[in-house]
Amino acid sequence: MNYARAIVDYNEPIRVYLAGGMESGWQEILKDSTNACIFYDPRDSGLKEPLLYTNWDLKHVKKCDVIFIYIEKDNPSGIGLSVEIGYAKALGKHIILVDEKEDDKRFDIVRACAYSDYTTNVLPYGIDHLMQIIKKEI
Repeated sequence: MNYARAIVDYNEPIRVYLAGGMESGWQEILKDSTNACIFYDPRDSGLKEPLLYTNWDLKHVKKCDVIFIYIEKDNPSGIGLSVEIGYAKALGKHIILVDEKEDDKRFDIVRACAYSDYTTNVLPYGIDHLMQIIKKEI
C-alpha cells in the first residue's frame, strides 16, 4: 500500500501529532528536521488541568494525518501516549512508533497498535520514515 497516498492531501502539509515524554525536548529534534509539516505538540497547549489537556490532545490526534510516538527509556509512565495511540489507531491514522522500551511488556498493546504501520527503536529512523512520507516515497 502507498501510505503517502492514503494519508496525504498533496496540496496540504502533513499534520503530525507528537506523543511521548514531555521533558527531554525530542520534539524539537523532530520539528527541526523539516518545515514541511504542521506539528501538534501537547507542550504548546499550556494546559495543566487533565480534562482540558486530554480534550486538546484528542482533538489534535483527530486532526492529524500521522501520529509520531516516542517511548523513551526514561519516560516513567507512558499512560498518555497509550491513550493517544489507541485513539489514533481507532481513527485509522498512520502511526510511527519509536520504542526504546522494547523489552517492557507493559507496552505490548501500544506496539500492537503500531504493528501494521511503522515501528523502530531508533529516533532518527522514525524521523527518516516521516521524511519518506513527506517526500511521498512510501
